[in-house]
Amino acid sequence: MKKFLICVSLVFAFLFGACANTAVSAEQTNPLKIWYHNENGNYHTLCVVDEETGVNYVVVATNLGGGDRSISICPRYNADGTLYTS
Repeated sequence: MKKFLICVSLVFAFLFGACANTAVSAEQTNPLKIWYHNENGNYHTLCVVDEETGVNYVVVATNLGGGDRSISICPRYNADGTLYTS
């Protein structure tokens, strides 16, 4: 009985935690250079440069509801495996 109550409690704790909806926002203090590199239907490839560090990133986004939603972000690398900076 004790194991059953523990299992039920864990299941309810997981369900209530997984179903929680929280809004997340961040203040933009460091400017980024962003430009579209490629468009393929609803999917866009963007190049983003962090002006403070000079590191370049590739962002794949999709246009949903009139705005871009990020799908993935990856730092850009040179052919030798080092970070691509500008």
